[in-house]
Amino acid sequence: MSEPRSVEQRILDMLGAIADVRAFLVGPLTELGEAGKFVPEKYRKLHDLDEWRRMTGMRDWLAHGYFAVSRPVLWTTITENLGPLEAALNRILLEIRADNPK
Repeated sequence: MSEPRSVEQRILDMLGAIADVRAFLVGPLTELGEAGKFVPEKYRKLHDLDEWRRMTGMRDWLAHGYFAVSRPVLWTTITENLGPLEAALNRILLEIRADNPK
């Protein structure tokens, strides 16, 4: 049977888990902002352009680690902004499909 993990090991496990959670959240948000930079304005107009700029700007903050990531801003993004963005992206997708029927 293996030795029980020390308190130090448990604290290190917890710190590792926090890093994993941050990577899990930051990675997709970075990808979201990067992809958003390449959506033509014709389609971005269906979503508030200021919000779009903030989304793509957040990507730069997350990817380049300018100073520190604001946890409240990150939380607001996840809990309040992703739903409206998802709705706007679905509208954009419908417009793209209407412009390019198969």
